[in-house]
Amino acid sequence: IKKNSRGRKKILKKVESSINQKLNENGLNCSIISRRKHCYGIYKKMKKQSKTLNEVLDVYALKITTSDAMDCYKTLGVIHNAFNPIEGRFKDYIAIPKSNSYQSLHTGIITFEGLPVEIQIRTNEMDELAEFGIAAHWAYKSGKKDNPAQARARRWVNGLMEINERSESASDFVEVIKTGLVSNEVYVFTPQGDIIDLPRDSTPVDFAFALHSDIGLHCSGCRINKNLAPLSVPLESGQTIEIITDKVPQANPSWLEFIRTSRARSAIRHNLKSLKDSEARKFGKHLLEQSLNVHETKLRDVPKNKIKRLLTSLNIKSVRELLENIGSGKRSSLVVAHQIMQFLDDKEKDEVQFSNLHITGSEGLVVTYSSCCRPIPGDHVIAHFSKSRGIVIHQERCKNILPIRHDPALCSPVQWEDTLSGDFSVEIKIVAEDKAGILAEVSAVIAEYSSNIESIKSDPPIGEKVDLYILLAVTNRNNLARILRRLRRKDFVLSATRMHSWEQRNATLPIIEEVNSENR
Repeated sequence: IKKNSRGRKKILKKVESSINQKLNENGLNCSIISRRKHCYGIYKKMKKQSKTLNEVLDVYALKITTSDAMDCYKTLGVIHNAFNPIEGRFKDYIAIPKSNSYQSLHTGIITFEGLPVEIQIRTNEMDELAEFGIAAHWAYKSGKKDNPAQARARRWVNGLMEINERSESASDFVEVIKTGLVSNEVYVFTPQGDIIDLPRDSTPVDFAFALHSDIGLHCSGCRINKNLAPLSVPLESGQTIEIITDKVPQANPSWLEFIRTSRARSAIRHNLKSLKDSEARKFGKHLLEQSLNVHETKLRDVPKNKIKRLLTSLNIKSVRELLENIGSGKRSSLVVAHQIMQFLDDKEKDEVQFSNLHITGSEGLVVTYSSCCRPIPGDHVIAHFSKSRGIVIHQERCKNILPIRHDPALCSPVQWEDTLSGDFSVEIKIVAEDKAGILAEVSAVIAEYSSNIESIKSDPPIGEKVDLYILLAVTNRNNLARILRRLRRKDFVLSATRMHSWEQRNATLPIIEEVNSENR
């Protein structure tokens, strides 16, 4: 870094002076601060993204602050006119802020002697929010009305408070928040033109609850780009969403099958818990009948002895209790319908095979884990109903489940049991320096955490690097995280990550053959 930095400070000062001069010529009064990325920050980026030092383009950066948002765009135009921008580096977080209300214009330019420099342009208020977080410049300090950034931050905090109030325990609150904090987002518009940012795969129901909990609870339909659409359809960036409401609350337990945001999930569960038992039974019966219709069966046509065996296997005392569980969102009507069909199809055996796997509500069904995405406890999972294999569990983002994940006849979200035991197969990728003894050291680390290696493959070495693909047995995500952290501390390891089915890899050289290729 020292070698590459020789003379760069002078160049950066020259760039800063040149930009400052051109901004003054255009009547833009701006403040410019330069910085060089810290050595540890460079190291972390190189290790995480497997980049060389020359591939890290934000080692040097300039932060430019202006008085208003319009000057930010004028400044951007001046800079792009003076220096060549780097393709793919421009991001407009002013027009579409991040979910934490961060706003700024980001771009990269090639300056004197080919030095790449990252540019961040924002207003003074945006900079204060970026530096000090959502607690910065609250309206109550000055008595002034919220600006848009402060309003978004206030809504975000109020949303957290609302979820906390509706959660029965701290663990419920953590679980709900954990499922809602995702980085991939979509940006949609209200009919008035306001931008609402939501997690990827969010639905109109999530949108309704993002506007207000009462709108979500009274939501009866929606229009996407002025056309009527199902409430379960995933939203895409740029769409305009209009929510149709009813005077009577319309919150439905079936919404829990497809919603994505923690706010919507928390509000629906809170509403369902306040339902009277009779209302919950009515809801539950309606949902179960809908799910049985897919199998061309009605609840009244199911023999009483089959229902009795089903209740015994589920450890439920009566049909009333079963319907209440479905109506209150404790059980999936889709899963219960498939359980009923398995009892109806099983004419020879007195008992239906019980699952020894840990999926809530799957009692009485054969459950297997998909080998394409290898889900482990802690992952967000979805169940695929297969006539030949029972319930097959996939990760929610598994590429093989994406085409059918929103078909209620084929798929349903499921949850892990709180208490788990046993091992689960997972694949990891290690990018390391190509040297002798790598396998021995990697195996030793994995053995420290009582995990077994099932197979190892590798790609042909490229230069001084080698890619290893290891299939190992872990107990849950925490167990896997500890192993990965320990591996990353090794000097020869450049990166250690979990492999997923939606990622590409072409390992061709088997080192250790798979011990067991069967689905667990």
